[in-house]
Amino acid sequence: MSQAVLSPLPHPVSAAEVLPDVPVFHQKTSREDIAQSVYFNPLENNSEKIVKQWLGTIIKPEKNQWTELNHAHWKKGGVLVVPPHTDLGVITLTHTPQAKTSVFLPRLLVVVQQGGKLVLLDEYSGEHSPDYAVPVIEIAALENSEIHYIHLQKWNYQTQHYVYSRIHLQKNAFATATTCILGGGKTNAQIEVSLQGEGSRANLFGVVYGTKEQNIEHFTLQEHLAPHTESDLLIKTALRDKAQSYFNGLIWIEKGASKTSAYQQNRNLLLSSAAKAETTPKLEILDNDVRCTHGASVGPVDEEQIFYLESRGIPRNEAEALIVEGFFQDLLDRIPAQTLKEDLSQEILAALAGTAENSKETHERP
Repeated sequence: MSQAVLSPLPHPVSAAEVLPDVPVFHQKTSREDIAQSVYFNPLENNSEKIVKQWLGTIIKPEKNQWTELNHAHWKKGGVLVVPPHTDLGVITLTHTPQAKTSVFLPRLLVVVQQGGKLVLLDEYSGEHSPDYAVPVIEIAALENSEIHYIHLQKWNYQTQHYVYSRIHLQKNAFATATTCILGGGKTNAQIEVSLQGEGSRANLFGVVYGTKEQNIEHFTLQEHLAPHTESDLLIKTALRDKAQSYFNGLIWIEKGASKTSAYQQNRNLLLSSAAKAETTPKLEILDNDVRCTHGASVGPVDEEQIFYLESRGIPRNEAEALIVEGFFQDLLDRIPAQTLKEDLSQEILAALAGTAENSKETHERP
């Protein structure tokens, strides 16, 4: 199986540069009535059987240089276990460094037990943005379970964010992994789903808004190892100024994974002549009885749409913001929790409003 080519480490990392022993997670849940039955504990020094079973097995430490770094130096992490046949509602985890640090290495293990259900917002933000953030997220979706995982990154522009997340799906499990990138100077997102049980299904969605000189990379894997499995990927990117994006996505169909259906699409909207997007969707199919398609597009904003809005008295910067909002809307509509959908919409609108105002000031400058 082909591997992603990653940037070299910026410099050797010493233990002294890693975040000191301070709190990392803040959490809240929409189901306070059952919160006590949920097993959420610090991951460090955790000897529970379920942690030993899954930690470091979904994502091997040697996967790439960033997982090796996290494995060698991580100090704080969390484990969230959803009990069998329990609908946990919405849980929000916020990773916020409490002090300035060079390297931030959060670790998260999620196990959704048989018949369990969870919507998880996993946010990375805070006043003390690190120089490098390297989170590793392992998710096990056991038989007949359902998880909707949203990764929201809002660091300031000095931070380089290298995230590796992988979801392991057993028989008839369903998972959605949504990545929302609104900050950071450079983001490298390795997002994988491994459909290991017959009848399992997975969606990979992405919302990316890049400005200034941001650089956003996505490496995705839809790995089909069992028959009668389904996956769907849709990542949308809007770029302005000198922002750049790169997408490399692989659908892998193992021999014996018959009756599989997989789809992949990457769409890129360029809001300036200096913005750039490169997209490389790929298929590797080792079984005949499957249905797989992929597609990609890169193009500028439709000037007819801009003209239509301007003719109704809407300034160009606001017209572009409206078009980008509409561009992302179908992805936001797929988020199952209404309050979470509204919160993410507000995050995107705030990002669009900020750049629209900057664009207005630039256009009005004599």
